[in-house]
Amino acid sequence: MLERYLSLVECIGPIISKIERNKSSQERAPPMTSAEEEEIAGDIRDLLAPLCQVTTETSAEKGVTISKCIPPR
Repeated sequence: MLERYLSLVECIGPIISKIERNKSSQERAPPMTSAEEEEIAGDIRDLLAPLCQVTTETSAEKGVTISKCIPPR
């Protein structure tokens, strides 16, 4: 989900500003993320990438072998 947000962040900005300009809307638009927050989100995505890869690989198989559970030395 984080990767999807980071790939669409350039499209989200204009949409949020359009919502804020629309006076007929009763709800307020959510605040836009800052450049620093986007950088932190990118760092978090990079840190979690190996876990995502392992989860995807192990959940794709019916039975996981021990060689995938215990890392080689």
